[in-house]
Amino acid sequence: MSPGYSCVKFSYIFKGGIQNITYMAAKVNTTNGCYTQTKENGMQVEACVCTSRVGLQPCNGSANNKPTLVMGWALCLIGSYQLLNKYRIL
Repeated sequence: MSPGYSCVKFSYIFKGGIQNITYMAAKVNTTNGCYTQTKENGMQVEACVCTSRVGLQPCNGSANNKPTLVMGWALCLIGSYQLLNKYRIL
């Protein structure tokens, strides 16, 4: 985390369901807390701010995506094998 920035998580909620969540580092006027705004169409936008220490993992960080990457490669290999086997290349 860079000095002067805070972690911010924006949640977009419509009819009780989360439509999108965005994580980012931003310069904001507060250091901690959540704030909600309701738009005319009923969409709620919630901004949650937290402050991280410089050099450490951001406080709004997401889960590690390595298992997803491994699974993606495994599916690619299996798909390639099936394709090659279908055309009797293997």
